[in-house]
Amino acid sequence: MAINELIMAVGGPAFPSKSNDVSYFGASMREYLAMNSPVTISDAMIALGMSASSLGMLDEEDRKAVFAVLAKMNAEYADAMLSEHSK
Repeated sequence: MAINELIMAVGGPAFPSKSNDVSYFGASMREYLAMNSPVTISDAMIALGMSASSLGMLDEEDRKAVFAVLAKMNAEYADAMLSEHSK
């Protein structure tokens, strides 16, 4: 699959630009939406059944779990926004 097809498969470029006949795609729309998702670390902790106030007391394994859930929730948000946009 060509790079243009890959970029378009995830919503197209967020901020495309062209300089001296070279195209710069930057982040995809999916990446942009995920990075700007309103989902917080507290939301991920609550989804895991943890107290949001205990963030500083988590061990490495728990932090990895929280960040994995946060990444998943951000991706789900981005996918939902792209789905709604394509209607």
